[in-house]
Amino acid sequence: MFRLLIFFGAIIASYVGSLQFRSTDPAALMSGGLILIVATFLLFYFTRKIWRFIGCFPALMLILLFVGTLLFTVSGGQIWDNITGQAKQTVAKTASAVKEQMKQNAAAGQQQTQSPEQQNGQQPQQPQQPPQPQVFEGHIQTINGGDSFVLNGIPFRLYALAAPVIAQKCKDRHGLEYNCGYLAARKLKDFVGTDPVSCRVMSQNPKGELMGACNVGGFDVGAAMVEAGWAVALPQVAPVYIPYEQKARQNHEGMWSGTFKMPWEWEAEQMQIQRDLNAVEVPNIKVKRKPQKKKGSSVFDFF
Repeated sequence: MFRLLIFFGAIIASYVGSLQFRSTDPAALMSGGLILIVATFLLFYFTRKIWRFIGCFPALMLILLFVGTLLFTVSGGQIWDNITGQAKQTVAKTASAVKEQMKQNAAAGQQQTQSPEQQNGQQPQQPQQPPQPQVFEGHIQTINGGDSFVLNGIPFRLYALAAPVIAQKCKDRHGLEYNCGYLAARKLKDFVGTDPVSCRVMSQNPKGELMGACNVGGFDVGAAMVEAGWAVALPQVAPVYIPYEQKARQNHEGMWSGTFKMPWEWEAEQMQIQRDLNAVEVPNIKVKRKPQKKKGSSVFDFF
C-alpha cells in the first residue's frame, strides 16, 4: 500500500511540476524543476525491485524518459521558449542596467573634472596633460631570466638594464666557470619572492615584450639587480642605473667579482657558433669492405 502511495504521489508531482513550465515566471520554473526532481527520486525508489532484472542505470533512464515525456506533453512544447525567453529578458535587463550605470559614471566623472570656467560655459586656456604610462600590477608567474618574466600572462623585461642570458657562463675570481645566467634569475626570484609587483610600461621591444620599470613594496627591482651585480645598466636607454653599476663594480658584487661578457655579446657569439656549426659539411665517405676469405674445406662439406 505504501509503495502504491509513493507511485501515485510521484505521478501527481510530475504532473504538477510540468504545469509550472507553462509560465515564464522564474519562481514557477524553479519550483517546477524542484518538484520534478522529487518525483524522479520517488519513482526511482518505487522501481527498486526492478533493478535486479534490468539494472539500476536502465531503470533511471526509463524514469527520466517518462518524466521528460510527461513534461513535454503537459507544457505543450513551450518549455524551451519559456526558459530561453526568461534568460533573454534577464540578459537584456542586466545589459541595460550596466549601460545606465556606465552613463551615470561617465557623467559624474565629467562633471568632477570640469573646472569652474567649464561649468560656467567658458573654455579654459590650459595645456593638455600628456597621457600617463600604463601600470600593471600582480604576481609574477614565470621568471625567464634575470631581467625577464611573465606578469599577468604578459611578457615583461626590466627597463634600461640587461642581465645575463639564462644559459650564459661567466668566470669567478679564480677563473672557474659558472652559470651566471641561472644565478641572475635566482637573484631576481629572491628579490621578488611572493610579493605583488607593480610595473610601469615605458616602451615595447621588437620581440613584443613590454619594457617596464618595476618595483616591489616601493623598492626598484632594476636598481636592486644592478647594485647586486647581476645586471648591467644600459645608459643609451636611460642613465638611471649608472650609479648602481658603479657601486657594484667598486664592491666586486655578483658578476663583477670575476670576468664576463656582456649579454648581447654572449648571445651574438653563440649565434655565430651555431651558424658555423650549420655551415659545416660532413663528407659522404664510402667505406669499402674487404672481401671475406673463403673458409677452409672440411669433411662435412662433402655431405
